[in-house]
Amino acid sequence: MESRNLTPKSFLRVVDWASLVIDRISSFRRTENSATIEVEVTALDQFVAELAKISNPKVVELGTRRQEGQESTRHSVWVPHAEQHLGVDYQLGEDVDLVADIHELSRHLPRDHFDAVISCSTLEHVKCPWVAAVEIAKVLKIGGFVFVHTHQTFSLHPHPHDYWRFSTEGLETLFSPAIGFDILSCHYQHRCRILTHQDPNQFFTPSYLNVCLLAKKVSPTPEAFIPDFRY
Repeated sequence: MESRNLTPKSFLRVVDWASLVIDRISSFRRTENSATIEVEVTALDQFVAELAKISNPKVVELGTRRQEGQESTRHSVWVPHAEQHLGVDYQLGEDVDLVADIHELSRHLPRDHFDAVISCSTLEHVKCPWVAAVEIAKVLKIGGFVFVHTHQTFSLHPHPHDYWRFSTEGLETLFSPAIGFDILSCHYQHRCRILTHQDPNQFFTPSYLNVCLLAKKVSPTPEAFIPDFRY
């Protein structure tokens, strides 16, 4: 490994940056709770509770292909009484029941058929998530639920591509009433910190590993995404 020696100038820069972090850490701790998004019932807990009310639900889970050396990412335990729990991915592999592109989901699955769609750590890898949102809506029956878990702040992890990060506002825009959804819950999860000498103040601003959404389909789905330009 190549050794790298700090120049006096670089060393002083590191010391100054470290001092700034130490000086502000106490004030950060005082404000951390107020900056953390707290919810009484998480989107996942609510999703599990809603699906428990449905007899023999049919479930689609997206992005289920198991990566080499990793454990299964299927979440059958959330809906143990499911009549069908279909794992879908755009590549064939372990834990995949159907190979399909999420951008064309309704070409491979029946419309207005499923009680739930699960998407965990998948939407950030989808090239056109607004198209995916409509396709999810198309295969859900009215009264069905979609649970989405994706990332707000996270390191790059291409499988094989990594396109997006989302805020709560971003997810709510994708799964909006315009395409037939009623949003039941949307919140951040797992507070994290950005640490960089380029902008030390990033350490003290809110960041979260995850963002979660639960929405219910309450009306028919349009053929294409309908943008809502209201702010």
